Amino acid sequence: MKKKVNHKVFFPIGISGAGKSTLYFSKYSFCILIEPDQIRKEYLGDVNDQTRNGCVFDLTHHKLLEIMSYGVDDIYLSETHLWLEGLKDEIQMVLSYGYEPVFILFDNASRNPSLCRERVRNAISRGDDRCNTVDVTIRVNDEEKSLIDSMSERYIQMVDSDDFKNFVYGYKVIRI
Repeated sequence: MKKKVNHKVFFPIGISGAGKSTLYFSKYSFCILIEPDQIRKEYLGDVNDQTRNGCVFDLTHHKLLEIMSYGVDDIYLSETHLWLEGLKDEIQMVLSYGYEPVFILFDNASRNPSLCRERVRNAISRGDDRCNTVDVTIRVNDEEKSLIDSMSERYIQMVDSDDFKNFVYGYKVIRI
């Protein structure tokens, strides 16, 4: 473990449209922002291009490690963070650099997919450069589902699990 650096990595956890970016710009803009959608836009030319997600998340983690290696700034890692195993890997990285993880749970919005869908629609109609998840459907157990609905179910399943509660125990958790 490297020395403690007195800095934090904020882990917003919420579905598309929950308000992760909005919260960053209103309260956490003192942090360095790492956002896979912006990395996707920079390297693939389109924030909606999902063809190379593995590469995008590798680049996201590389950027996180690079910034933490300097040990000088707080970081806001703006992802959905809906997979506990991936989140555990990220926390191990953060702790190995002496950073303190802080979890921000977008509980109210992530449990309301209709609200999130409307927020995404509004952002797109305003011309915001964001990933359009509104009309995306995926197959779950041979059933066609809305991506946002599926994300909401995944969020609830993860944050309500004993495994998640045990994992975040002892860390700072902010519920919104």
